[in-house]
Amino acid sequence: MDPRNLSDRHVQQQMQRKVLQYLRDENYPQISEKLVKNPTKTEFARMFEFIFQQLAPDFTLRKIEDEMPRLFRTIGYPLQLKPSTMQTIGAAHTMPHLLGAITWLIDLIQMTGEISPQDLLLANEEGDGQRRSLAYGYMVRCYKKYCSNPALGFNMDNYKDENNVLLQLVEEREDIASQEAELDAQIVTLTEEITELHKDK
Repeated sequence: MDPRNLSDRHVQQQMQRKVLQYLRDENYPQISEKLVKNPTKTEFARMFEFIFQQLAPDFTLRKIEDEMPRLFRTIGYPLQLKPSTMQTIGAAHTMPHLLGAITWLIDLIQMTGEISPQDLLLANEEGDGQRRSLAYGYMVRCYKKYCSNPALGFNMDNYKDENNVLLQLVEEREDIASQEAELDAQIVTLTEEITELHKDK
């Protein structure tokens, strides 16, 4: 259940202002109140893609009615975006639920700017996808903790347990990768030895 009263007009106006301000801050090219009140499906999809790219720069949206609910499940949004909601984007009864999801996403993105493990997010080595997955999981865990107790703020010292979990997961993945590389090297060596034996015969 959403602790926010999304049917309250004051709450809706707060969410609208928050989304518009975020878009201004990030230099979104086409800002208008229509975007947060009664956008077309195309306008809303373009806005959502832009916002999500602040979290995942290489993200490309294809079919919003399928991808938006799946993405929000993946990043830990506590509510379900219903198919009926996604089929009526822009309708008065739908927009509060969509804005609720978008403002939650904006909060998550802004938090990552403070506590995100940037070395993981910006890694360019092999296994980059796995590292991003670990980083997203870390950010969501921190954000959920923050939501349960906003007094924690964005001070890294308040997220030591989450930091330790992340470091442990990274170390485990790196150990597995190292073992796999060693095994691959042994297989190559063995293959070369077998080839040489056949040549001698």
